[in-house]
Amino acid sequence: MPDAQGKNDPSSDLVDAEIVDAEIVPAVLVDGNSTHASEVPTSAHLDSPGHEESRFDTDVNRLSAKGGAVGGLLLGLLGLVGMAFSSYSIFNVLMAIAFSIWGLKSPLRRTAIAGLLIAFAGLVFFFVKLEN
Repeated sequence: MPDAQGKNDPSSDLVDAEIVDAEIVPAVLVDGNSTHASEVPTSAHLDSPGHEESRFDTDVNRLSAKGGAVGGLLLGLLGLVGMAFSSYSIFNVLMAIAFSIWGLKSPLRRTAIAGLLIAFAGLVFFFVKLEN
């Protein structure tokens, strides 16, 4: 659709969309013809609006495991720092261990391992603080 200045609107490339395996695959304009995104040559596909969507991981289990890895790291840090102020931070440390173990199944495995190590350091700090 041309705008007031006669230039093409970027949204005019998107002609139609269809659902394929619960994923929206846009149809794009190539040389004025409506073409399905899977039939688009790779040079045109890189410029298509749907190309950004292909970079995202859509597997829900892997996405939630990534959240577990990041959550384990953050809770481990929070528990380790909070242990200096209160022994109740042991709950953060225990949750960090659980989330980090869950995050070991994700592509963010190193983040989950870092969360586990920090959580174990918080656990050691708790027992040292408990003895004193």
